[in-house]
Amino acid sequence: MAIPEGDTQVHCVGSCVSPSRHMDCSPCMKPMSRRANPDEETTNRRAVCERTACTVLEALFADILLTLRDPFVRAELIRDWSGEATQAFGAMQGQLRRQLLRSGVLSVLLATYRYAGPQAAQFWPAVCHDSGLTEGMPARALVHFLLTTPSRMMGAPEYARHVASAWNAFYEQHALRTIVPRAGANPIRIAGTPHDGTTTWQYLDRAGLVQHTPVPAPRPAAAEA
Repeated sequence: MAIPEGDTQVHCVGSCVSPSRHMDCSPCMKPMSRRANPDEETTNRRAVCERTACTVLEALFADILLTLRDPFVRAELIRDWSGEATQAFGAMQGQLRRQLLRSGVLSVLLATYRYAGPQAAQFWPAVCHDSGLTEGMPARALVHFLLTTPSRMMGAPEYARHVASAWNAFYEQHALRTIVPRAGANPIRIAGTPHDGTTTWQYLDRAGLVQHTPVPAPRPAAAEA
């Protein structure tokens, strides 16, 4: 899901001209400007974090049947991922910022900031700025994919697999010219994180409690029989 950028709303208060002067009102007052929300930056950050919590589960762990309808679970997920979100959004200052906010990208991006912060701090800003990248660099391959593949062309889980393949090549220091995603039948692999492609992980345990470190997803009943 894409995360909309907040627009600053400015309301102009004109001069107060009246035959009878009211309190705090003078015919000599100059126009003033005031934000509709004095704490707008905080409000926008909270909205971004809330969408982030939903995004992480939607794209990265889409094969896990979880619900975010419980407001307490949502609030805890927001709190738990707020650190990674702050780092990630602070680094998104380039021309591809909007593309990086796609759910299939953001889910992988956040996981890398949590488990491979130094590498993530190199890779994602390079993608966002798209400056000085050359053929064979995984960041360049991802830029090409993002610019030529709208998110509507595939579901978020499949999109995340394409993005992860570029990250994996960068993390493992492989050249990459064309993004080839991992087969959809296998768990997603994100190099440098617990998501190693062998097990499906989730961030809620069996009791529905948010876990900072993922736990193996429960096996389907048919598989346990």
